[in-house]
Amino acid sequence: MWFGGLRPTHLLQLIKNHIDIIGIQLEKIEFLRSYILNEETTLTKNFTSLEDSISHTLIGKEFVNKGDESDISNYANSMSSLVRKLTIIQNFMDQADELRKKALSETKSIVKSKRQVMVLFAIHDHLKILVTLSNMWKNTTII
Repeated sequence: MWFGGLRPTHLLQLIKNHIDIIGIQLEKIEFLRSYILNEETTLTKNFTSLEDSISHTLIGKEFVNKGDESDISNYANSMSSLVRKLTIIQNFMDQADELRKKALSETKSIVKSKRQVMVLFAIHDHLKILVTLSNMWKNTTII
């Protein structure tokens, strides 16, 4: 899972592997996959940096409140900073959703109508497998 869903490049690879795409369509899918991969990498790198910043804030001295006035001020500032960072995380989620939408939209324009149905079936089957695996994992008891 990546930002609340599948990576768009994973979807494009799935489509490429399960649907008989040749020639110019294959080249366009590969170009799209390369473009989307660059976008994913940038988004992931920025998110990782933010994640590190959140971790640093949570374990930092500023987050400890011993009760004196300066600690209360530092604590309030740290909380405010964390709230801003959580808003940025929501922005990352939105960007990831837009990237998925773009990948699917572009794929739809590349792949001809007969193959579009096959693409939807391939994605559906893949998601069904992921849901089944998730349910199995959730129901597994660790002893």
